[in-house]
Amino acid sequence: MKHSQILKRAWKILWDYKLLWIFGLILALTTSSMPRNQLSWSANDSQQPSPDMEFSPNEPFWPQMAEEFERGMEEAFDELERILDTQNPDQLERRILSAILIFVGVMMVLGLIGTVLKYIAQTALIKMVNHFEETAEKLKAREGWRLGWSRESWRLFLVDLVVFLPAFALGAFAFGTAIVPIIAFSSGMPARGVLGLVASIGLILLFILFALVLGALVSLVKPVVFRKIVLEEQGVFEGIKSGWQMFRSAWKEYGLLWLILTGIDLIWPLVMFPFFLVAGGIGLLLGGGVTFLTGGRLIEAGDPSMVWSIVLGGILFLIVLIVPLAFLGGLREVFQSSSWTLAYRELKAEGLLADGNGGALLLPEEES
Repeated sequence: MKHSQILKRAWKILWDYKLLWIFGLILALTTSSMPRNQLSWSANDSQQPSPDMEFSPNEPFWPQMAEEFERGMEEAFDELERILDTQNPDQLERRILSAILIFVGVMMVLGLIGTVLKYIAQTALIKMVNHFEETAEKLKAREGWRLGWSRESWRLFLVDLVVFLPAFALGAFAFGTAIVPIIAFSSGMPARGVLGLVASIGLILLFILFALVLGALVSLVKPVVFRKIVLEEQGVFEGIKSGWQMFRSAWKEYGLLWLILTGIDLIWPLVMFPFFLVAGGIGLLLGGGVTFLTGGRLIEAGDPSMVWSIVLGGILFLIVLIVPLAFLGGLREVFQSSSWTLAYRELKAEGLLADGNGGALLLPEEES
């Protein structure tokens, strides 16, 4: 596989087929293409245990922890009941709570819509690039949406679900196993407590290493499985099986492409950082200005209605920050998706498909 030609072709498709940007933008808004906020905590910022949270070293640790958790939940519900009490004179607390509940509800609805749009956009990108390579025809937005709104997009969701559920169960089991030594030995002698801590740290590090390796393998195979399902209309488990076979037969080619695209992922935050600073600065100016103009007097007077002015300014800040960064992230999504689709087409055209016995199954040459 000629990786340089694939990347050049993907770059050319990115700029020639601008309708793909719409679906790339959807992917950027619904996946991890946006820059993540990295928080660094110093010793002064770290949370300190509450003064009234004391554990006796002579009693079992877990029952004490359960008791503290139950007490904390009771206090939280008491506080919530106090805020919602109609006799509560502090309207600011109720306004803040209402804003938080509305925000959570909106985010849940947006999360559901985003999940649906994510798989539609993934399917549309794969099909549109494949169609463009076969016919040189650029589809319209409505046609691309129809391609994405299909059974294949639902199957992509099921593939992620099939991968996530066992991984989550395995991770929960591994983490539970890792903290068992601490729980078992924390109420015993100090020496045994140290032994439990060392054992837990070792198990946690081993689990992290295993999770990294498993995650890398999944990210290697999943693009092949997705294109098996979308371009060949295979079922979920059939696509996983045949995609794994195709990956095994051409793991070096796919591995090198994965390394190149992973390298782009690693340097991407450095590319995005200047845009993040500029967009963040403009967002602060606009959001802060709107908050001051609409609620400056309310803030000075301590009026509870100031919460909605702050919310409005915060929404404007997020829009100004997210939109340009999401646009750039969408270009990246289009480039990477196109690269995987072109690689799949080339390897299929070269006949590098594995048969059921692990050998090479030669296919007729296809137009690339």
